[in-house]
Amino acid sequence: MKANTFKHRIKIYKKEQSKNEFNELDFTQELLFKEVYASCKNLSVESKNLDDGVSQIATHEFELRFLELDFSYFIVFRDRKYEILSIQDIDQNKQFLKIKARLQ
Repeated sequence: MKANTFKHRIKIYKKEQSKNEFNELDFTQELLFKEVYASCKNLSVESKNLDDGVSQIATHEFELRFLELDFSYFIVFRDRKYEILSIQDIDQNKQFLKIKARLQ
């Protein structure tokens, strides 16, 4: 069973824009959607030279039980925020997801 390899705890947040009393977009808030167990694999790390130093961009792959997600969500793993790059339904049977995410 694949679920017994899910040893890491991740939090999934959703970005939502709130409207004010004039029905105008006011601000973006980050709401906790779910906290789940997942497996995590480091895919790549790129180093970029910036004016104020070197920045590293890490890409990870997370596997978890199926959830209805889209690109308005993001992942927090070990107090670091990850932007979702791709979402794949493994075996197309709505049991497990494979998510590629980049460190923000």
